[in-house]
Amino acid sequence: MSVRFGLKYFCTIVIACLALQIPTRGSAENAAGPAIALTQILKPADLTEKELDYYKKLVDPEIAKNFIMTRSYVRLCQQVTDKKMPAERLPDKPLGFSVRYLLAGEATMINHAISDSIIAMCKGNPKGCFGGQ
Repeated sequence: MSVRFGLKYFCTIVIACLALQIPTRGSAENAAGPAIALTQILKPADLTEKELDYYKKLVDPEIAKNFIMTRSYVRLCQQVTDKKMPAERLPDKPLGFSVRYLLAGEATMINHAISDSIIAMCKGNPKGCFGGQ
């Protein structure tokens, strides 16, 4: 087993255990990673037909905001997976992200994108990642 495969396998396991936990306000506010940019947040016009149908049924503005933030993050993760965006540019999960707004298979895709992001950041700064090992 190569070191590269070992690191990816390790990260995938860690991410699978931790990636989809909803961040608390404290951890989201103190996160060291970049936040999702305003330009990366979807507008209702950017939603698919299925997403838009669901969005239109939401009456609570906070729930609607969480839905938009979750779907926006899914799109960013898909861009990383499709190699349309560098993995190291994937922002942290936004406050309000919720697994309840994911479609089948998206949780796995998000885990892979986050894993790729961690690996890319480790390659860029090996000493700051896992103690430099």
